[in-house]
Amino acid sequence: MKLLAAFAFVAALAAALPASAQWGRPFDQLQFLDSSAPSRDWRACTNDENRYSTEEIVAACSTVFETATDADTRAHALWWRAFVHERTGQTDRATSDYQAALAEFDQLIREHRSSIDAHFDRATLLISMREYDRALAGFMIADRMLGRQPRVRASIGRIAFLRGDYATAIAEFDLADRLARRSVSAGMVAHNRCEARAAAGVELDRARTICDRAVRDSQHHPSVLVSRGFLRFREGDMAGALEDFQRALDREPHNPGALYGRATVAARNGQQDAAAADLARARELSPRTVEYYSNAGMRP
Repeated sequence: MKLLAAFAFVAALAAALPASAQWGRPFDQLQFLDSSAPSRDWRACTNDENRYSTEEIVAACSTVFETATDADTRAHALWWRAFVHERTGQTDRATSDYQAALAEFDQLIREHRSSIDAHFDRATLLISMREYDRALAGFMIADRMLGRQPRVRASIGRIAFLRGDYATAIAEFDLADRLARRSVSAGMVAHNRCEARAAAGVELDRARTICDRAVRDSQHHPSVLVSRGFLRFREGDMAGALEDFQRALDREPHNPGALYGRATVAARNGQQDAAAADLARARELSPRTVEYYSNAGMRP
């Protein structure tokens, strides 16, 4: 079974970042963390499964930052804390944390100039900061250091997607997929390939094949179900879209992409009260996810 390594990303990308809107979101997995921070603090800091309150997230990220022994861990703690400040409308605090995280990555790069991971993470942070030109420059540095890395090309695709340049996004995601086929990251951008075609309104039969395979390979991961639901919405298949969004919510009740998707379908069906409730909750959890899919063409 293929591993969808992109799920370690957030979405943003997804991002994203965000499919899981995988939108410049720090890595969810804990492999980059040092041992000085208890895993329970990281779970709260990263808001694992959207289970933690704002106060718990801020407190946990602050604890991780204060006890961290390396710049990488401090940067990621600040990054996650910036997200929650941004989500709750505390713009000044979010900006301060983003800048502080960037300074930590700058220090890390000065100490380890040959670290592709440091350049990659710094560039991904710049996506979160909406500094797309600077982010792209950072990914190009990583690409020059060691070319043909699927995660780098996928990130370039995510920037193109966020800018509405879907032709470039499709090309970059397809390239990342080809590069990943013989690696442990096989399948990492399948949902992105599907979403970019759905947003562009092109090659929809191919997009459907890609999405269906991604759903199977991911064992019906909620974020991939959201991607296919987005495609179905763009095709005008409201019943199919709703089925995918509901299946995603059955597995992950607080998935913001699925909540937003269900809200858009409910609004199209004239169920305004249900749509308003889901939309409010999606915006509370992740306004960037709402923005991501709205900009790509999924609107009430």
